[in-house]
Amino acid sequence: MVKPHSNFESVATNNACSVLKNSKLSYSCNPALHPFVNQEKVSAFAVGKSEGDSVENTRKLLFEKIERDFVQSLFQGNNFNSFTMNSGIEFYNKYFYASYNPYYLLTDFLISNPVSPKISLSLIKRNSLKLGKGQDIAPFLNLEDSISFHIGGNITYYQEEYTSITFSLIELAVYDMETLINLQKNKGILFDFGTYLEVKDWPFVPQIAFQVHNINSKDKVDNNRIESVNDVELKFIKEMYYSLGGGYNYEFEFGSFYAGMNMPISEAGEVDAESISFAGKYGLNFFSFYTSMSRYFQTIGTTFNTSNTNVGLVYGFEKEIRNFNSDREKTVYLQLEINLQ
Repeated sequence: MVKPHSNFESVATNNACSVLKNSKLSYSCNPALHPFVNQEKVSAFAVGKSEGDSVENTRKLLFEKIERDFVQSLFQGNNFNSFTMNSGIEFYNKYFYASYNPYYLLTDFLISNPVSPKISLSLIKRNSLKLGKGQDIAPFLNLEDSISFHIGGNITYYQEEYTSITFSLIELAVYDMETLINLQKNKGILFDFGTYLEVKDWPFVPQIAFQVHNINSKDKVDNNRIESVNDVELKFIKEMYYSLGGGYNYEFEFGSFYAGMNMPISEAGEVDAESISFAGKYGLNFFSFYTSMSRYFQTIGTTFNTSNTNVGLVYGFEKEIRNFNSDREKTVYLQLEINLQ
C-alpha cells in the first residue's frame, strides 16, 4: 500500500518497518530512525502499482473532465481496479531530511452488489513538502551505555483534491457529474512524531517504536463504506492515528535479518486488529528480500541496490474487505530510485 511520502521499504514490509534500522530507506517508516543515517544523498524516486487499465482510468478521473459515459463504462468492467503512485525528490544527511512529492495519486473503485450494482470510488491527487529530523537523546540522559532512545518528527505541508463516495447506476442517471463526483480541494499542515527504543546488550529484548501520525488532521473516513484495502489505507492517509511497532535486527556473516510488526491504533485508542501487519527482510550484498502479511494483504518482493540506483519489485495479494472468502487480487508494485549525488 503506497502512502504519501512512502517508499519501497514501507510498501514491501506492509508498514511493519518502524524499528528497521541501518537501512537508507527506513526513515520513511519512522522519523526516529533518522539518527541511523550516516551519509548524504539526493535522489529522485517513484513507487506505485497499477492493475489492468487503471492508468488510463486514473488519467481520466484525475486529469480530465469526468464524463458520464466513462463512469457508466466502469460498471461494465472489472469489479476491482486501483492505481497508486508516489513520486518525489528527497535529500537527507545526518542533520535533517527533506522531500518534495509533486504527485501522490490514488484511484480505487470497487463494484459491489451484482443485483443492483454500486461503485465505491476513492480519488486523491496530492503534492506535498516534508521536513524531518531525529535525535538520539540517550546521551543527554546519561543512558547511552545501556539504551538507544531516539525521538523524531516530521512537518508536512500538502495540497490535494480528494473524494470518497459510493453511488448506484440510478444516482449516476439522476445527478450531474460535478454534483455526483465532487473533488474537494484541501490544504494543510500535518505533523508526525516517533520514538525508537533499543536496550543494549540484551539481544532477546525487541526494539520498540511508538508513533503519532497525521497530527492536526481534521479529516474523517466513513467506516461504513470501506470495501477495499485502499479504502482502509485512506484512514491512514486522512486521519490522525497511533502505531506501536516492534522487532529484531540481526547482522551476521551471511547478511542481515529483520523481523517486525506494526499495530495501528485509532485516535480513540482502539486497536485496528485487521490492519496489524508482520514482515521479514533478509539482506545480502546488493540484494534484499521481503515478505509481509496482514489479514487482507500479503507481499513478497526484492530489491537490487547499487551506489547509483535502487530497483524494487513486489507482488501483492489483496482481498476484499468484509469478504474474506473472495478471490485474491494480484498486484505488482515497482520502484525506481536514482541517486543524483
